[in-house]
Amino acid sequence: MNHGLPERTVKTLQGIFKAHSVVEKVILFGSRAKGNFKEYSDIDLALVGKVDYSLANKVKSEIEESDIPYEVDVCAYAEVDNSAFKKAIDDTGIVFYEK
Repeated sequence: MNHGLPERTVKTLQGIFKAHSVVEKVILFGSRAKGNFKEYSDIDLALVGKVDYSLANKVKSEIEESDIPYEVDVCAYAEVDNSAFKKAIDDTGIVFYEK
């Protein structure tokens, strides 16, 4: 998986996901999943499981408070209403974390 993220960043993110038992899987999508990212491209993540908007925001805050030097967008996959957006996640997304 060539997402351009250092191993330290990956481990930090996975530790945050692991701390939330309802997060079953995390899908990386956007430029980092497609492989057309730049050095400081943001990280787009969809949380799968019994995750709501509130938990997605909490996870985003925890990531922002960590030492990760990237902008991060986090969504609750089950709460994505826009079918085109959900299709983009499904078509280009890659599993970044799984319990």
